[in-house]
Amino acid sequence: MLTFERGGQAVSELHADGGTVANFFVAPQALLGDPTRTTRAACVFILLNSRTTPRFAVVPVGGLKIIARSFDTMLKSLTRSELTNVKLAASDKGLKLEVGEIPDELDENFLDFSRPHMQALFAAGEPQGLAATAFRTVSPAPVAPLTWRPP
Repeated sequence: MLTFERGGQAVSELHADGGTVANFFVAPQALLGDPTRTTRAACVFILLNSRTTPRFAVVPVGGLKIIARSFDTMLKSLTRSELTNVKLAASDKGLKLEVGEIPDELDENFLDFSRPHMQALFAAGEPQGLAATAFRTVSPAPVAPLTWRPP
């Protein structure tokens, strides 16, 4: 719960993370959607507080553990789908797409906002940022031409 003051009264609010709607956002949306703009020199950067690659894990038997693993798998799948959509739109607009994600050697717990975890993420990301290696260019996947063959 977040507690703040509005109009002289204390108000408590349950915060719903933006990840409940989408794992990332591209702003402005018109950058990808407006067919009339030319943005040849632009680049879209997406920084994920997760990884897109699946991870192997043996899940102990138990309802909550299975639900948590299912949720993690679903989020990764949704993130890859969203990235594919942005990749296609960026390619169509002539935009370069760069994606950064949590390195494999770090814990990926996107719900951990503890100081030690945040410091570990920063310690891993800072040298990558300084070396310009934090992002990887996502190239559009080649699309094979479709050919129609009569039955």
